[in-house]
Amino acid sequence: MSDRRYRLGKSLRKVQLWLNPIIHSPGGEGPSIPNRGQWVMGTFVVSLGLLSTPVPGAIAQPTPAGTSIPETSLSQTAPEMTPGRVPSQSLTENSALRLGVVRSPENEAQWEAIDARLRAAGLVYETIEFERLLDDARNANITVLFIPNISTWTVEQALALESLLSQGVHVIVSGPLGVNSAVGIRHALTATLGGTWQGQLSQATAMEPLYCRTEMLCSSNWIPREVNRIAIPGGILAPSGYNTEVMTTWGPAPGNPAVLVSDRTTFFGWEWGNHADVEYDSAWLRAALLRSELQRGPQINRTVAGQETPPPPPESTIPSSPAPSEAEQLREAEVQRRQAPEPPQSPTPVPAPAPVPQAPARPSPADTLPSLPESSTPSQGMTAQVEAVGLDELDPAEETAPPGLMVEQGPLPIPSFQAIEMRRELENLLGRVESALITAASVQTQGPQQAGAETEEEMTEKLSVASASLVAVGDKTEGETGEAIAQIQQALIPTHEAIATARSLLLEFPQLVQQQDYAGARAKWVEIRDLLWQHYPTNGLLAQPEIRAIWLDRGSIVRAGSEQGLTRIFDNLAAAGINTVFFETINAGYPIYPSQVAPQQNPLIGNWDPLAVAVKLAHDRGMELHAWVWTFAAGNQRHNVLLNLDSNYPGPVIAANPDWAGYTNEGQMIPRGQTKPFLDPANPEVRRYLLNLLEEIATRYDVDGVQLDYIRYPFQDPSAERSYGYGKVARQEFQNLTGVDPMTISPSDRDLWQQWTDFRVRQVDSFVSDASQLLRSLRSDLILSVAVFPLNPHDRRNRIQQNWEEWARRGEVDLIVPMTYAMDTNRLQQLTQPWINQEDLGAALMLPAIRLLDLPEIIAVDQIQALRNQSVGGYALFAAENLNPVLNGIFQRTQGPSALGDRTPIPYREPFAAAAARFAGLQREWQFLRDTEELSMREVDLNEFEDKGVQLTQALEELARDPSGPNLQQTRSVLMEFRGQFRGWMNLYSLQKPYQIQTWENRLQTLDDLLNYGDQFLLQR
Repeated sequence: MSDRRYRLGKSLRKVQLWLNPIIHSPGGEGPSIPNRGQWVMGTFVVSLGLLSTPVPGAIAQPTPAGTSIPETSLSQTAPEMTPGRVPSQSLTENSALRLGVVRSPENEAQWEAIDARLRAAGLVYETIEFERLLDDARNANITVLFIPNISTWTVEQALALESLLSQGVHVIVSGPLGVNSAVGIRHALTATLGGTWQGQLSQATAMEPLYCRTEMLCSSNWIPREVNRIAIPGGILAPSGYNTEVMTTWGPAPGNPAVLVSDRTTFFGWEWGNHADVEYDSAWLRAALLRSELQRGPQINRTVAGQETPPPPPESTIPSSPAPSEAEQLREAEVQRRQAPEPPQSPTPVPAPAPVPQAPARPSPADTLPSLPESSTPSQGMTAQVEAVGLDELDPAEETAPPGLMVEQGPLPIPSFQAIEMRRELENLLGRVESALITAASVQTQGPQQAGAETEEEMTEKLSVASASLVAVGDKTEGETGEAIAQIQQALIPTHEAIATARSLLLEFPQLVQQQDYAGARAKWVEIRDLLWQHYPTNGLLAQPEIRAIWLDRGSIVRAGSEQGLTRIFDNLAAAGINTVFFETINAGYPIYPSQVAPQQNPLIGNWDPLAVAVKLAHDRGMELHAWVWTFAAGNQRHNVLLNLDSNYPGPVIAANPDWAGYTNEGQMIPRGQTKPFLDPANPEVRRYLLNLLEEIATRYDVDGVQLDYIRYPFQDPSAERSYGYGKVARQEFQNLTGVDPMTISPSDRDLWQQWTDFRVRQVDSFVSDASQLLRSLRSDLILSVAVFPLNPHDRRNRIQQNWEEWARRGEVDLIVPMTYAMDTNRLQQLTQPWINQEDLGAALMLPAIRLLDLPEIIAVDQIQALRNQSVGGYALFAAENLNPVLNGIFQRTQGPSALGDRTPIPYREPFAAAAARFAGLQREWQFLRDTEELSMREVDLNEFEDKGVQLTQALEELARDPSGPNLQQTRSVLMEFRGQFRGWMNLYSLQKPYQIQTWENRLQTLDDLLNYGDQFLLQR
């Protein structure tokens, strides 16, 4: 690409960055929709480097923000860019985009019209035969898949679509997709695509655009201009996913959704190629293709300014960093990062091995649970210290996702799609509160008997008791049952009244929106939410047999200062019902224990061994302790502040072994805006050292598991000329494989760059494999978990080279712990939903994480309840430092030993016993609702429901007593039959409480997950 085109793309990025606030202004101060669409289309094509020729009349200098833009200036910006006239090479030949269009017998009659529109748009595409959907798409290396007007799907085709989406393929669909398929397939397609076709419009209608609320999805304003130019026959779409946006409606708002988008999909609400004119269809498809290219990340030919290739890492110094590029600024604006533009860093010398610094005086242990350590989440005071040494940027690894839905008081209009989302959010909150209420009430009525005692004899006795008390109420007289229920209902009257009031108020909300009393509607929404929060059940057992984990950070350990101080922490955690502690064992290159492998123990630790003490304290309290290990991150500039070391000290490991360090493509050991140097995963000496550390931990200490953290490269953005992994050995190995030094290539060298990305991914993958084999050879019962990022697979591979799905598929890890940190439950569900129930993750259990820092206690409770209502193994809390007394008290009442009664099995340790106990809990809830006459069934259904429930209870109990292949096969068969009939039995109740039915189905899915995990963990290992 010529220098002129490169400069032009950068200039237009600047203009677009300036223009975005005007385009998105709620008051409509920006240009009209047609001009806006023309402007944005032209900007995107050029800024992505997709045009084969420069655009004449390009923008000179942007007008100051807030100044209106003359219509003529917009028209003159890119006069060639009008819908229907994008050259083929701009989208398919000279970009990474590879388009596949699906042909089936169903759209065969329309194929001539479809092909004509594709050709009119100048697109090069591959024909993908529907019956070979997965194979054809993979063989053609498709990056964007267009599926026009296919209503009949098989199970295999629905699974193929989900598989392609999980691999990073962007999907565009049109027409009544899946409507003639089986009910289960329709549900699956709806979940996969984030929306569904609800029905045909009664007459042809024109579309109107809507402003989008989620910057990540639609800050680009990518829709074509003159969207409302013609009226066409269309269909009504319904968004279903948390991450789905309505982009246009049929007619002015509030209208029926016409185009839906999510981060992976675009859904057209009309039969593309069948009704609309060629120009109209072509414009929409091109716009969707451009949007998909943005979602994948621009691949622009780049060179470092002033030189062909970056310099190799220097021996003694690292050059200062240039200012961030415009591409980086645009990316940060689109995801609404809170970072300020980063200043150039001073040269970072690589010091020689340093002597062990003197440990500063330790503070005396506090009398309460330690809080706000410096390790992972600095306090305000710590932040001030860091800023003083120039570390004022927010590391991407430390961000918490903002709320998924913000509702503030005021008279701003509420578009129809937002009203739908607001109502759905309240309905889900109402469902979570009701679900918690059912659990708490059922336990208080019948008691918290659980499966999973220590010995086989005790287990048999407990399971028999559970079966007798939870499947039926035959052990109680009618009078005793009625009296117990009456007492519980009396105690829960305030919550019942709050739920009834919330339901009544919820009926008023859409009326207020329809009357355009937007201030009243917003006030009503907040009133309902606050009412439900205030009456959340927090005084009875809410927990199931689940993993309740917490990270115990280095800062808290240091402040504990002794066994006595650490005892207080473990007492608090045990009282809160925590059953798994991720104990920070290796941090910033320093072990917390006296090591014979590492160069230096953490200098802040005195003459004691916290790891040995922690193992004893955990086991004495019936808890498990897992060693939490920083893997490839080997230092921390913030930790240097605590040790009074130079901020550029790379940590004891790299200081002693400078050749082990990784580098950026700019020659920096620490990426700009981050604080941690990383080791080179390709270096055999690095890998040997880390494996020796893991062996030392697993053999010297009776830890129950190991967690690999920082099992990745640092965050990068190749599109902004930021990448990592250029260690001495990595460069040499890659050159031996390809004949090319990776320092000399860029993302524009697509094949080589893909090889370089794959090379780095393999280094991490192979280390996980080596660590898993080593630890299991030492101790087969050791649990291996990984703390990972919930980014989509494409972004993760390209930005941090983390491919955790593959580790799970290969059975190398037992627990996947995605760091799904979010400021509200809505966003938490957006982060977890793509991974829950994903069928190609092997048998590993999913353990989403919640960050407690700055999170109100009631939102933490609500997030935990949301996870309990999903099919996951439990949850993890980050971190012990933020477990305040208020939340600790709630946990004691809802999941502590006093609430749970006898010890409950931990799913990763006793999966079959946990499954039996969880089903007993479901039986208890169903029995309670029948006793209160809330759950009604036809007599024939009730008899079958009870019989099948007894069969499943017996099968689960027998499997827990005698884990064997035949018993597992029998239990799976009974469970499959029970799940297949469940919704039919619950048909009447589902009409009243659809959320609760979905919750129970999710919990039944968890039983299946536990059986699969038990097969791998107990029977095959």
